[in-house]
Amino acid sequence: MANFIIALLTALIGGLIGTYFGARFLN
Repeated sequence: MANFIIALLTALIGGLIGTYFGARFLN
């Protein structure tokens, strides 16, 4: 269960970072 939560948080944080840098590079 802990591994699932860690994986979920990692995916969420990774998505936010990807979106942030993606927006910076595109604009």
